[in-house]
Amino acid sequence: MDLINELKKNGHRITKARIAICDILETSGHFHMTAEEIFSMAK
Repeated sequence: MDLINELKKNGHRITKARIAICDILETSGHFHMTAEEIFSMAK
């Protein structure tokens, strides 16, 4: 996961929520989503 590695490299904590969001963003391709769409997918 490139996003997770970037978060770690910049000193961010890797929470379950961040892992879920990064997974959604990495697998969504070039589809643009609103925060609400990401939130509903992460539930």
